[in-house]
Amino acid sequence: YLSESVYEDWDAAMVKQIVGNQYLEFVNQDKHVVVAFRSESCQKCLRIMPKFYKAAEYFYLQHPEEVVFAEMDVLHNEAPGLQGDIQALPTIYLYPKHNKDPPYPLDLSLESEGLRTFVQSIKSECALPAPLPREMETEYVLAAKRFKAAVRELEGSLEPAVNELNEAAARLEALKS
Repeated sequence: YLSESVYEDWDAAMVKQIVGNQYLEFVNQDKHVVVAFRSESCQKCLRIMPKFYKAAEYFYLQHPEEVVFAEMDVLHNEAPGLQGDIQALPTIYLYPKHNKDPPYPLDLSLESEGLRTFVQSIKSECALPAPLPREMETEYVLAAKRFKAAVRELEGSLEPAVNELNEAAARLEALKS
């Protein structure tokens, strides 16, 4: 099968850049694995991949030890065992932790609800628990929205808002010590 050399920094980002030689080991790790098979010349891939990255960020923050995302360029790499299965680009497969074969096909549409449905599909197929709300989380969200609205109404420089945020961050960081 076709494979590029392993990229030097293949695992540096939230979405891992895998090649054909890494495919089997990567999908068989003890985590839920989501892989996008795409091509840089594919226009639909270019439009969908930003949503894929947003989903990866969500799972990186909410379920970092349970779900991992990767992408593979199918013009330069083949996934052993999937030859012929990838008929359209992008093709996105979920490999649940306890049931890797066959992979579960996922649909990430360009519609506005596509990302939400995509995330829900992964959470459902992997039986991931909902994150526990933190104390005062609702109040925090409302305060953040209020701050953002106030910043939008500022005229001229954003320096006062930046200074306030930096001071607030410094006070919170001091609480950790």
